[in-house]
Parts: sequence; structure tokens; C-alpha cells
Amino acid sequence: MAPTPNFCIFMSNEDFLKLKAKDPFMALRLVIESNIPSSFPSPGYPKEFNPHYFESAHDSLIQQLQEKILNVDLFHVLEKDSNHGLGLIALVKNLSNSRESTTNASLLAFLVEFAPLLEQITQLLYDKQQLTQKIEEHRNLRLHHLERYDSVARETLSLNTSGKESKEVVQSKALKAIEHYELAIKLGQDVTCFTLEKEFVEVKLEICESIYEKLKANLKL
Repeated sequence: MAPTPNFCIFMSNEDFLKLKAKDPFMALRLVIESNIPSSFPSPGYPKEFNPHYFESAHDSLIQQLQEKILNVDLFHVLEKDSNHGLGLIALVKNLSNSRESTTNASLLAFLVEFAPLLEQITQLLYDKQQLTQKIEEHRNLRLHHLERYDSVARETLSLNTSGKESKEVVQSKALKAIEHYELAIKLGQDVTCFTLEKEFVEVKLEICESIYEKLKANLKL
């Protein structure tokens, strides 16, 4: 008689094929977490299926939900690393696709509303990050052009007073100074627009946070 393999969970080939057809993701989790090979059957494998597997897999996802979303300052975490949101979106999707999640109406209701909210929050935080970067870049560039304007304008006035250069040279310098000034004005207007956009994004984030807190308050695990 072949020795019993050291696997924590067993199931028949028929049960595995049914699971694979009905819920491929959960079948994959079963293979990965239990090290069950996808080639069945084997004479040493018992035929019964462990009824507690889905519960343990579900508990694992619930634990991740608590550790990575519910028990942390979600907005602070996402703002520090907007890419982290992609992992959380995947986690919520996996939990939503779990069969066991359908047994908890409160959890299912939370996931249905939280999934699109999380995507929106992630996008808004990314937008805020991009706008913050644009504001900083445009402010620095504006200061550069103001400094160049001041320098070229002073040089133009000095050349005009000294009479050492022709009128054409003075006029050319004057145009250059004006060009720097106009660019500084345009960049200042851009900073104002980006700042208003950022403030609007922050208002939307506050609304999202309020919605999230209400969803979390109604969640019963």
C-alpha cells in the first residue's frame, strides 16, 4: 500500500475537476496552499474532501482584509504608495470571488460598495500626487523665469543708459526680458489652476473617506 502523502487537504479527482470548472481561482488557491498536484488520482489519496478548506481560505482573506485595510489608516497608506492600491484591489476582488464570502451578507454588501470606491480613491490619490508634482515643477520654473527676467531687464536698462550697444541689441534684450516675464505669468496661472484642481480632488477624497467610514461601521465580520 502506498504511503499517505503529507498533504493537509485531500479531494478526489472528480471533486477537484468540479471545483476547477466552477471556481478556477479557488481551485488554484487549493493547489498552491495545499500543494495538491493537478494530476489526479493517486492510489494513496483518500477520496474525501476537507469541508474546512474554504473556511480556512476565507479566514485567511478576512485576516488580510483586516490587516491591510480595516485596521490601518487606509488613506495614509495609499497616499504614501499609490501602487499599494493595486494590491488591495486584487485582494478585494479575490475575497469577493470567494464562495464563503456569500454567506456573510454584511461582508458581501461591504465588498460590493467598497471595490469601486477603492479604485476611485486610488485614482484620486494618484491625481493628487501628479498635481502636487506639477505645482512644484511649475513654481520652480516660474521662479527661474522671474530671475532671468530681472537679470535681463537690468542688463537691458544698463546697456540703454550706457549707450555702448546699438538700439537693435537693446531692443533684442528687452524682448528677451519680456519673454521671460510672460512665461512667468503663464506658469503662475498654471500653478493657480493646478492648485484649484488639487483642492477639488482633496474634497472628493474627503467624501470618499466619509463613505468608507460608514461602510466600515456597518461591516459585521
